[in-house]
Amino acid sequence: MVIQKIPLENLQNTRDLGGFMTKDGRKVKPHRLIRSGDLKDATENDKKLLVDTYGLNMVIDFRTAQECKDCPDPRIPGVEYIWHPIFEEKASGITREKTVSVWGQVLFYTP
Repeated sequence: MVIQKIPLENLQNTRDLGGFMTKDGRKVKPHRLIRSGDLKDATENDKKLLVDTYGLNMVIDFRTAQECKDCPDPRIPGVEYIWHPIFEEKASGITREKTVSVWGQVLFYTP
């Protein structure tokens, strides 16, 4: 399974998770679940491509409050933002470790 990198101007690690097998044996449809790092450097063209081509309508941010404060994501018109940290504040910085970095990322979900 090859993870499809999304060609954006300033978000270098944004990927379409379409094709991943789910626990029940189904596959994630392309353009339905996208993962990325922080969005602070997104250009207007990046945002437009994500909304227009990938149907972006929701951002789920798993970072701690401090991580969000240090590097806030831009708000994108028409896109719902949900903050749902998966680490306690005392674990702040752990998401920068290679062993758990995927959990500290922002996920885009387009139903």
